[in-house]
Amino acid sequence: MTNASTRQDPSIDVPETHLPVDHQVSKSCSSYLPTSAKAVLLITAVEDAFDQPGQPHSCRVPLVSGSQVNFVTEEMANCLGIKKQRANVPITGINELRSHARDKVLVKVRSKVTKFYCSLECLVTPKVPGKIPTSKIDVNGWRIPEGVVLADPAFHTPDKVDMLIGGELFFDILKPRHLSLSDKLPQLRETHLGWIVAGVIKEPYVSNTSIQHSNVATIEKIESEMQRFWQIEELPNIPKLSREEVACESHFLSTYKRNSTGRFVVQQPFKPTVTQLDDCRDLKRFLMLEKRLLRNPSLQAQYASFIREYEELTAINSSTKCRVVFDASAKSCPSNLSLNDVLFVGPVVQSELFSIMLRFRTHKIAFTADISKMYRQILMTPEHQHYQRIFWREQVSDPLRVLELDTVTYGTASAPYQATRCLAQLAEEERDENPIATRIITREVYMDDMLSGAETVVLF
Repeated sequence: MTNASTRQDPSIDVPETHLPVDHQVSKSCSSYLPTSAKAVLLITAVEDAFDQPGQPHSCRVPLVSGSQVNFVTEEMANCLGIKKQRANVPITGINELRSHARDKVLVKVRSKVTKFYCSLECLVTPKVPGKIPTSKIDVNGWRIPEGVVLADPAFHTPDKVDMLIGGELFFDILKPRHLSLSDKLPQLRETHLGWIVAGVIKEPYVSNTSIQHSNVATIEKIESEMQRFWQIEELPNIPKLSREEVACESHFLSTYKRNSTGRFVVQQPFKPTVTQLDDCRDLKRFLMLEKRLLRNPSLQAQYASFIREYEELTAINSSTKCRVVFDASAKSCPSNLSLNDVLFVGPVVQSELFSIMLRFRTHKIAFTADISKMYRQILMTPEHQHYQRIFWREQVSDPLRVLELDTVTYGTASAPYQATRCLAQLAEEERDENPIATRIITREVYMDDMLSGAETVVLF
């Protein structure tokens, strides 16, 4: 791969009533606390979490040694605007209650009290455990020693939490110093986030009486109960796009074209760091590939056929089983950046495979198809083709050539987005003339594979 460092391309700017008696449903419950009432105070801290531009946001965090993973609420993740990655991780809690986290993010956090700083991989969930503590704690009479700076000054006041730090970091945060307030009060423990308050609180500091009763009556139609049931069973909403993904979408819409034959012509979604990309002519990598091909004549023949086919633009009815992948992750010197390092990946624009498979099962008559050579149907703008240069020769005795790939290319970070986005745009532009095709493309295609069907077989 070679990149002409003398050419500088613009990068994407990332922004930033009353009901009848027969419909009544009544429920009641009661709970009992022993005479020697007590409560357990969970550990909380307030720290800074940094958004994409590097601005801090105050974040309340419980520290839980019994959790194998870290969590962040969807609200906080969206507020920070950091890029989400697909995760689909099953989570098991008490009584083996199961849920799934669909995304994960990398959050940079810093203590408000010390110089402690780290990056945490967190699963994104709609909520981390509710308000902590569950009720307000009377701290009048508590004597916090002078010089002790609390990690959460409002530890005694119920409030929501934004993240959860699990066992991965829990014990690294702790320091050896600890203080006891009294026999009936929790301990103070020094950490890298400040002093935390945790442990058992006994009478008279536990509020409320020793016996608590709770009686609830609800009056609802059965339709309302069923509606709530279906709401629970609904698939999660499509996550909002990050600022980078919004910028990618804006870049595509403002730069894509269709030539006289109807083919899409796109530009690369470059990051600002594209200006730091060096000229890279790593001949050693090609020579290593050439030696590998010489040891496997069958693969060499397929490889040569692929390149020859590409040059002759006979991509539609190809029979070769070989798929050549462009090594866009090769680092250049001295910047140590690759082409993929300076490309935005772009958002996911197609339905999830699970949803497509569910819809596929509803058809009486089913069919499958694929888009032949999907990437090679889309042209790269001439100004960006020099970023896709490769070395090539069929035989060792042939002169070494430098080729420029003029289509969206396997191996580049932005290729899947560019290909699926062009397909989505095609469906949008053909919506009025081909509504059935538009529905299939937008709902029943995953990458280049189509899973669709109909109620009857129509003969033309």
